[in-house]
Amino acid sequence: MTNAIDPRYGAMEDFEELARQAEQRGICLMLSMMFNHTSTEYIWFRKALAGDPVYQDYYIFRPARPDGSAPTNWQSKFGGSTWEYAPQVGKYYLHLFNKTQADLNWETPAVRREVQQIVRFWMDKGVEGFRFDDEGEYWKESAKMLAGVIHGLRGTPYVYQGEVLGMTNAGFTTGTPWIVVNPNTSRINAASQVDDPDSIFAYYKALIRLRKEYDVFAYGDFAPVDQKHPSVLAYRGNTRGRAFCV
Repeated sequence: MTNAIDPRYGAMEDFEELARQAEQRGICLMLSMMFNHTSTEYIWFRKALAGDPVYQDYYIFRPARPDGSAPTNWQSKFGGSTWEYAPQVGKYYLHLFNKTQADLNWETPAVRREVQQIVRFWMDKGVEGFRFDDEGEYWKESAKMLAGVIHGLRGTPYVYQGEVLGMTNAGFTTGTPWIVVNPNTSRINAASQVDDPDSIFAYYKALIRLRKEYDVFAYGDFAPVDQKHPSVLAYRGNTRGRAFCV
C-alpha cells in the first residue's frame, strides 16, 4: 500500500518535520487508522475491477441472488444497502460505510501483511501510537484494555458513543436517528451485558468503583514504565502510600 500525505494537507517532509519537533518537546504522535476499507479509487480496487484475482481477494465480492438483488439485506452505516454492484466483474462488493469505501477482506493473509507494513512505515516516521476500529476476534479484550488504560489516568475519564458496552460508533436517542443503526447491535447491546459479570459493561462499573474508592487513580503521580519497549504501554500511579500499575 502506498503511504503518502494528501497534497491538500502538505507533504511527507512536513510530517517528518512535525515528528521531529514533537519529539523535541516530549509530544507523542498518534494516527487514527481506518483499515476497514480503502477508497474505490485506490489502485488495489481498480486492479480488482480489472479482473486481477489477487486483488479481488483483497475485498469482499459476492454474486447476486437468483433474482439479481444484493447478496444480503444488510444496511450501510450511511443508509441504504451495504452492497454495490460492480458490472466490471458481475458481482457486488461490500461497503459498510459509503459506496466509495470498499471493505477489505481481513481473511486474506496478504491484506494483513500489507497492513502490518503500513504500521511499520509510520512507526519508522516517528509515530508512537495508533487508534484502530476493532470489532473482530479481540473485540472484548481490546475494549477492556482501553478502558483500563483510560481509567487509570489522572483527571476525569471521558466516555461516549456506547464505549461502556464496547459499541462501535453508537449513539442513543428516543427519536428517529438520521443514520441507520449499526447492524452489530443485535449482539453488542446493553441487554446482553448488564447481567454478565464478565462483560465490558461490568468491567467499566468495576473501574468506576475503584476510582471512587481510591484517590490514587484521579490524583496520583503519573510515571511511564519501560518507554522504550516496542510492544508495551505501561505506567504507574502513586500517592499517599498507595500505588498501582497498568
